[in-house]
Amino acid sequence: MNHPSYESEIQDHYANFQLKEELVDKILDAGQFAASARRWKQIAIAASIGLAAMIVLTIGLLFRGSSENQPIAKSTNSVEPKTKPERKITAPVIDQSRNTNQQATEKKQTTLPAQYRLVAFRSHSDACPHCRATGIVYHELEESLDKTPLAFMEFDLSNNELREKTDQSIRQLQLEPLVEGRSETAFIALTDLNGKPIQEFKPSMGSKKIAEQVRKLIHR
Repeated sequence: MNHPSYESEIQDHYANFQLKEELVDKILDAGQFAASARRWKQIAIAASIGLAAMIVLTIGLLFRGSSENQPIAKSTNSVEPKTKPERKITAPVIDQSRNTNQQATEKKQTTLPAQYRLVAFRSHSDACPHCRATGIVYHELEESLDKTPLAFMEFDLSNNELREKTDQSIRQLQLEPLVEGRSETAFIALTDLNGKPIQEFKPSMGSKKIAEQVRKLIHR
């Protein structure tokens, strides 16, 4: 079924009013112009919407491209872990010569003034077991009795080249009574500063026992 056209509807509408044909034509022309204007308005609105959408899309693409190419600036307000600066620890330089001298000075200061003498006599070299044992015990006593008021002296009577000097030292220290007429080859003795014998020790006693006896004698 065909629908009546727009013009036939207008003609039928105004036919009952008995208008002049000329007036009807003008009305038809005005209606056509209005319909055409309406269509162009719809077209213009649709085109405007499409153009606006394209502009918005273009602007979005431009902003996106510029943001991707722009370098990322580091925020100055970012919180970074604070680390303490490393402290360079420098070890103090130790003067070895000064340290050695200081130790020697301290040893002298801690050593009490000599009030007694601990003397050792050896008539033979280390080939003699008795003389060798006397030398070993004597040097052990030097270590264990280092902070006592003792003067340590060792006399090697087997050295013929130094025998004259050795005999001279024995006479100066008044130790001649200890060696004159003795048959023992080696021994250790505690004397006072005038050479007077206090007690004699055999190396077979051992350094520990001799040291105990010496401490008792010098502190009595």
